[in-house]
Amino acid sequence: MIASIHQPSTSTFELFDQLLLLSQGKTCYSGPVELVKQYFDTKGFPMPVQINPAEFLLELTNIDFARGDNNVQRLETIQTAWAESQEAASITS
Repeated sequence: MIASIHQPSTSTFELFDQLLLLSQGKTCYSGPVELVKQYFDTKGFPMPVQINPAEFLLELTNIDFARGDNNVQRLETIQTAWAESQEAASITS
């Protein structure tokens, strides 16, 4: 089953097995929900404790309402990191 939920609660987020995180039509992450924190931690975007993971990921990757060039650059860094990652390579090979 495929579902699209905008900013679910933590308990709902943790019920999902897989996550495909897109921003501006490009992949930021695709894989097991249980590994998303580890993935972003290793890419230099650590997820704080005591935060809703969906809220953190939305704020990290949504630049529609953000101001400043650093937000665009951050998103491009995240998208490039995914495109060049071993995780992405394992999906496309």
